[in-house]
Amino acid sequence: MIGADYDAQHWFREKNDKFWPGQEFGLEIDQILHQQRSKYQDVLVFKSKTYGNVLVLDNCIQCTERDEFVYQEMAAFLPLLEHPCPKRILIIGGGDGGVLREVIKHPQVEEVVICEIDQDVIDIYFHGDYQEIIKKKENILFISNHQSSVDWIIANMLAIRQGSLGHIRYILKNELKWIPLYGFYFQQHGCIYVRRNDKGDLERVEKGIRQIKSNGLPVWLVIFPEGTRFNPVKNQDIIERSRQFAKQKGVPPFDHVLYPRTGATVAAINVLKDKFDAVYDVTIMYSQTYDKNRQIRTGAASMAEFLQGQTKELHIHVKRIPIDSIPSETNEQISNWLYQRFIIKDKLIKHFYDQNRNNKYVLDIDSDREGIQAQLCLSDTIFSCMFFILTTCLLLITPQGRSLYWHICLLGTPITLLWMHIFPPKNIN
Repeated sequence: MIGADYDAQHWFREKNDKFWPGQEFGLEIDQILHQQRSKYQDVLVFKSKTYGNVLVLDNCIQCTERDEFVYQEMAAFLPLLEHPCPKRILIIGGGDGGVLREVIKHPQVEEVVICEIDQDVIDIYFHGDYQEIIKKKENILFISNHQSSVDWIIANMLAIRQGSLGHIRYILKNELKWIPLYGFYFQQHGCIYVRRNDKGDLERVEKGIRQIKSNGLPVWLVIFPEGTRFNPVKNQDIIERSRQFAKQKGVPPFDHVLYPRTGATVAAINVLKDKFDAVYDVTIMYSQTYDKNRQIRTGAASMAEFLQGQTKELHIHVKRIPIDSIPSETNEQISNWLYQRFIIKDKLIKHFYDQNRNNKYVLDIDSDREGIQAQLCLSDTIFSCMFFILTTCLLLITPQGRSLYWHICLLGTPITLLWMHIFPPKNIN
């Protein structure tokens, strides 16, 4: 017997006599975040008193915010560290997104496909020029508004669909370089660290961008020009400073984005204009981020909250702008162009909150096109998946294979870190 119920005191209780005879598990419910019957199963997401957000499918707890990493990290890291160069990954199930989150931390990964039975676990809609950008690979500058740590994954979502995941280079805040292992990986991969309030850091940013140009490789350069997240709950002081700065500039302040910092974008266009094919101007909108009763914005879900289902829908508007159409004779022209793009972003987000036609958002203000849900093709990765499974089995079912695996884990990681520390990416004089 598998059962679950809610009592008057708002407790969720799960009982499974087949797998856990004589046991019953209960969590006190703080708030029901989402509940529906999809085509395949009952979906429930609630906020608990002690375990954070909880995902329940067919009355069985799938994961909780407090302890999901125990499963997700093991499911992702063990096979990825065993493989000499994992590039194309297939995730069977994993609609909660936890394994995906861990997989894309590995810089070698170029493509990830999730095969999930129930699309109601994740609803992602693309708007604007999405169909155009997936037709061919391009070298591009990716600029976006910034609300959540989930925004980093969105760049990957688009790059995967163009076959360009391995081309991404981020401009990152300086604090991220101290993350064990990944801080060095990002630098080795060509990402550039910046200090948010250090005007003198622009020279180092330009040097890093010139290095990207000199290596001759394809590139998706990802920049969040706001410099920090727009969060009305946690960053109200930053939002107010942005509004005051706009008034000092003599321009109207924004309601849904921050005033963009132009330094990195100006440097990128100046140095890489001959390399870029286009700019992808991406506007990200999360559902359940507007309180209709109080008529105010609320904060977007964090990575953990998003993976636990707190955001039901994610809307991504993409505008492809040919690089030759951007005025770039002077730095001031580029800065003004970027400001105009953020005016449009602000209007798009306002439009997103203002209208909802039969639960299908129309975000192309000048047309009646609705957003589309685009699924990745399983055939693109099935053969590499079978190879991955075969090599994993060969390593783990024999004593020699297991010994090799653990030697790679214990010795390969520190040796690789030491190598990247001694031989960082070369600078351009």
